[in-house]
Amino acid sequence: VMYNRFLGNTSMALAFKAQDATGSFYHFKMPNVKIEKADMPSGGKDQDIMVSCTFRAIYDPVTMCTLQIDRQFT
Repeated sequence: VMYNRFLGNTSMALAFKAQDATGSFYHFKMPNVKIEKADMPSGGKDQDIMVSCTFRAIYDPVTMCTLQIDRQFT
């Protein structure tokens, strides 16, 4: 899906969470991301394919941010 978004030059949202052993975490959200470069090596039959890419977070007028960081402590 991400590679097709790169080929179509369309933006997408990207989010990930970093959590520690106690359950506290930071949630990083980028609501408007464009992939700038993607390298997809060819693989063999029935092999996983890993895509290496670079991206840029762009200002999103709906959320009025480029990067949103939420934290939750337990």
